[in-house]
Amino acid sequence: MIRKQIKAYGKTQRQRIDLANSDGFSPGSEVVLLTGLEYDGIMQNLDNLKKQLRDTEDKLYSADQELQILHKQENNLKKIIEDVTAPIDERYKKQLESKDQEIKQLKMQLNTLQAKTTQFNLELMGLNTIDMLLKHKHKKLIHNFNDEITILVNDPKLNASDVPALQSDEK
Repeated sequence: MIRKQIKAYGKTQRQRIDLANSDGFSPGSEVVLLTGLEYDGIMQNLDNLKKQLRDTEDKLYSADQELQILHKQENNLKKIIEDVTAPIDERYKKQLESKDQEIKQLKMQLNTLQAKTTQFNLELMGLNTIDMLLKHKHKKLIHNFNDEITILVNDPKLNASDVPALQSDEK
């Protein structure tokens, strides 16, 4: 930037700005003239814009840092939730498996009881009047049926390996 002073010459007070070769202008160059006040106003506006740009960059940097912190917190919370819920989830899965196994055992026990009851009814209906009145075979059948039911109902460890053996007895 070159600062020059306007000088007045002669009677007519002609104004001029003297430029020298050392100023670096070549012939035909366009030059814009501003007053010192206008130039200072432009420079002040430029300084204000630079300051606003720096403030905006600082805010952007702060927002970016805050966003990174929030992402880290989110990831940490997800991990904490997974760590906390994993044992609970595992416990409930084990409980569900236990209850499923219990249901299977109870269904097997129910099927066995139904088969035994059906077998008892068939044997009881197969008795004639003489067997019932004179030989009292129905009492023996009832006693055997009660014993078998008591064994089945009181056996909490009834498993799949026991059921085929019980069912094969019925055949």
